[in-house]
Amino acid sequence: TSGWGVGAVMPVQFPCAAWSYFAHDPEGTDGREVPAALLFDDVLTGVGETADAVGMVRDCEVAEHALVWGDHSDAEKAAVLTALAASGVIARH
Repeated sequence: TSGWGVGAVMPVQFPCAAWSYFAHDPEGTDGREVPAALLFDDVLTGVGETADAVGMVRDCEVAEHALVWGDHSDAEKAAVLTALAASGVIARH
């Protein structure tokens, strides 16, 4: 199984029939390197499975200390926060 915690940083994957989100990968080359949302609640799936979830994609504020970063560097975190802020997802200290 795989799971994402509340506040996981996720890019949106295009093109697709429906909006699909994946774990953010700052070194990706398939769209996963572009931050587009934050996960609102925990999600647990089996390998290769999908699940419905709520993502925060615009016009909201989040607590920066609650975000889930994995092994992102400080520079990668700053780039993600800048990209999300452009969509109106503002991280507060």
